[in-house]
Amino acid sequence: MGRSVVVVVMLAVMAAPARAAPAPALPAAALPSPPASDAELLGVLATIHAVNREAAAPGRTRGTDRRVRALAETVTRHAIAGQRRQMALSQEIEQRAVDGDTGDGLRFAARRASPGLAALGRGPEFDEAWLKGQIETLMLVIDAINNKSRPYAQAPALQQELVAVVEQAAADLAAAQALQAALAKPVS
Repeated sequence: MGRSVVVVVMLAVMAAPARAAPAPALPAAALPSPPASDAELLGVLATIHAVNREAAAPGRTRGTDRRVRALAETVTRHAIAGQRRQMALSQEIEQRAVDGDTGDGLRFAARRASPGLAALGRGPEFDEAWLKGQIETLMLVIDAINNKSRPYAQAPALQQELVAVVEQAAADLAAAQALQAALAKPVS
């Protein structure tokens, strides 16, 4: 009789549908929020230009291949021009740039894109590591615009500027990827 009770209990337990516990909810402070306003999107633009300048700086000063230095100079010029346009746009739409989750996340991710760069000496290894970090940074910038900014822009001038910046970042990315491929080819 004891055996039959155990078998019945086992069958009942096995027949019961398995239910997974619901995933714990993240606290509201841990959830990133989309930019809420054009002012925050202006802040994202300001962050993008600052991140691009910061990421390009080591390539300008420590790059050994002339093409690496030229690309770093180009990215820097684009960022400076973007900063000027962003300031004029801020005045045009009468909004002041403010920081938000998207800008903070971009800044954090971009700094992680080039770990150990400072520890590398000048030479081909530095150039390759810098290019890898630059490509990652540009991809982060494109993602921040296409997926986290453009869908939320209200002012038409801001929408146009976001398109201009993403197109420029895409061109810089293509140039960086082409240079990375060229540097990877053996010299004959």
